[in-house]
Amino acid sequence: MKQSNRSEDKKITSCRGTRIWQIDLTLLMIPVIMLNIMIESISYELSMITILLSAAGYLLLRFWAIPAYFRNYYCITEPGAVIINSGFFIYRRTRIRFSSIQYCIVSQGYVQKAYQSCSLILMLAGSSVRIRHISMEEAKRLKAKIERYQENNKNTGTEGKGADGTQ
Repeated sequence: MKQSNRSEDKKITSCRGTRIWQIDLTLLMIPVIMLNIMIESISYELSMITILLSAAGYLLLRFWAIPAYFRNYYCITEPGAVIINSGFFIYRRTRIRFSSIQYCIVSQGYVQKAYQSCSLILMLAGSSVRIRHISMEEAKRLKAKIERYQENNKNTGTEGKGADGTQ
């Protein structure tokens, strides 16, 4: 039976995702402001109502909904598996064994490059799971850990079996 190295197990949070969404939300306010200017030419009262609703929605999203979503979005590595916790209204916890991962892809868009974050895509048989907005170092570390685990199990012949060798 293998002894697990608990010092390697770590909670990986999505720290940069909140900032990216807040900037995107700020940029989305530009069309709302332009719409309010156009409505003001029709009715001043209607314009004031839309400005107040827009401001309330913006503040609600920026300071409550987006941080709450990313507070609940993180993953934990454990020996032989990764656990992904996500959800806002519906909380979901997904446990994926390293042996069921076929390969990993590190993906990085333009906005993610600006914030030194990326997404790690875990390709499974018939599906995929994306771990969003983690640092590039964390993604590379997790990818290397998965590949190291799969290489060790391929050499020992325990592919798809638990830590004690059972199915």
